[in-house]
Amino acid sequence: MLNVIEPQKHCFYRSRIDLLIGLIGLKQKFSLSLEERSQATFIIAEEGEGNVYGGAILYRRHREDLPAGLRKQNPLLFLFYENIWCCMPFLLLNYENSFCQKERKRLIKEYYSKLFFQLAEFGDQKNSYFLCLCFDYTHYHKVKKRFPWPHILTSTHPDFAEKLTYAILDLKLIQDKYKMEGHKFLKSHSQERSVAV
Repeated sequence: MLNVIEPQKHCFYRSRIDLLIGLIGLKQKFSLSLEERSQATFIIAEEGEGNVYGGAILYRRHREDLPAGLRKQNPLLFLFYENIWCCMPFLLLNYENSFCQKERKRLIKEYYSKLFFQLAEFGDQKNSYFLCLCFDYTHYHKVKKRFPWPHILTSTHPDFAEKLTYAILDLKLIQDKYKMEGHKFLKSHSQERSVAV
């Protein structure tokens, strides 16, 4: 299940948000300012049997606070947007369960397919056609071996000081794909939505 928790509902899911932020900070060396955290939207995934835990943090950051290399590669995008929606995705598999390579690949593909759908819906609600993805570069390449990241326009070389790499995700292509399949995005303002994993 993917639960989308917007700022107005943070108080009801404090422990789950703290857990996600703590795991991301531990595994991917990523942190938010208090202001970014208070205004962030959290997507938290919990697969029924405990095999998959993860989600994403969606937050806004001023374009000048993003890597210069990314801005140079995408000058038109950053020319028209001062504050950019960013996303830090996260996935943790339960390695106590003895997954074979094929099963692990299936879980990763299924998880990220559902997450991309939720990101496309988020972008539709916010009238945003792209996201700046932020990854721990070891996690990014580890997952990339098993799941070819779709709709990535450009990416930066990793910043070895931060141990992060950045990429632009084209939400418009994902939105168009789902609309062609007959899905209608819900431009609602509900504070929590769920998508089955």
